[in-house]
Amino acid sequence: MVSPDSKSPPGEDTSPVRQSPPPVSHHQSPLSYSDDEDTSVPPDQEQVPFLSFAASRYKARPGSIFLDGLVGGMFLSFLMDTEETCHDRFFVLMFFIIGMSHFICGIVENLDEYADQAAALDEDISLLETRIRWTTWLMLQVLRLTQFPLVVVLGYYSIKFSVLEPGRWTHNREKVVLIGEGAGNCSVCFCEGNYVHLAQITFAFQTFLGVVLVILWWVMWYVDREDDAGELKEQGEWQRNEVTMSITWWGKIREIVLLIGMQSFYNDSVAGTMLALSVSLPHESCNIHVMEWFLYAGIIYTLTGVLNQVREGVEEMAILDGIINKAEHRMITFLKFCNFPLFLAEFVCFIMIVNLVIANAGNITFDDANNEFYCEKGTWKLMMAVNGIYSIVFLFRVTVIIGALWTGCVKDDQIEAQA
Repeated sequence: MVSPDSKSPPGEDTSPVRQSPPPVSHHQSPLSYSDDEDTSVPPDQEQVPFLSFAASRYKARPGSIFLDGLVGGMFLSFLMDTEETCHDRFFVLMFFIIGMSHFICGIVENLDEYADQAAALDEDISLLETRIRWTTWLMLQVLRLTQFPLVVVLGYYSIKFSVLEPGRWTHNREKVVLIGEGAGNCSVCFCEGNYVHLAQITFAFQTFLGVVLVILWWVMWYVDREDDAGELKEQGEWQRNEVTMSITWWGKIREIVLLIGMQSFYNDSVAGTMLALSVSLPHESCNIHVMEWFLYAGIIYTLTGVLNQVREGVEEMAILDGIINKAEHRMITFLKFCNFPLFLAEFVCFIMIVNLVIANAGNITFDDANNEFYCEKGTWKLMMAVNGIYSIVFLFRVTVIIGALWTGCVKDDQIEAQA
């Protein structure tokens, strides 16, 4: 097993030489069998220690450690904040600090990429260019290291209001007991429930992502053996099995599941908007209970993005030595299958939003906040847009899947006839 490719400090190229993956034919994954496969055996290489492997994988991960959608919700919550939203002012300030840290990481990463592209124009890296790239690389690493304590602080606040100080905090303004003027002068203080839930969700997702990444790093390091000849043999076996299974009924079902889960039902803009609204606006802003489904859709989309990041990292690690053994292939396939139930959950959220639009279309009101059919006009328009646009998206995706399966069936019939 070779040392993984990582984004090393400028001027140091420690990445291994990779072999190109074999050509792709119909009914095959990007790493599936081909008759033109290069069967040459790479020379065996010594396995690197796990800590070195994990460190190189960490450096290879770009940008901020926080997830875009959740950080966007926190920053929007901070912008909409008033002193009455939460009596713990530092808790709200944490949303701003995390948001700015995340955005600055993205800016520094873009500057680093710009410096790389500028240096590559003349293929001659000057001393000044090297120092600039070193500076941006170090800034990015420092910023990412400062984000880990922010996750810990967020974890503290995610349990503070309900576990550490349960009797002192409430999400109901009517239960607040003031002992003086100003925010925080209270024996029973108020904090908006959506803010607390956002902190809990963000901490849970960041912890989940970190634990899963470390586990997968260890698994990929463990299953990648020094016996490259044996791994190459395993690769040939599972690639041939893929081709054989592709013309069976199980292979057809497998292909349908992978096609459906290949991409999230929502795009990032719509999912991010729904998540931001659900965590920044009180539930009283729409009395027909759509905010819950916006929240579920946003969370599921975020979880899908986390799994996609993990899978892409596993695929990158798997092809570092140009060979995908059986264990690596099974792990990649499992992660692809995980997207299918998440897609179904997203689709259920869509159906529920459509149902709420149909059930309340004749009674909806935008004026009386005490009416059971009250909803803010912007939220209702978003529901209408999701209803119309994603009905078309759903029909388009069904058509694409039918077309892909039809083409596959025709080619399978040709293969069977030739056999």
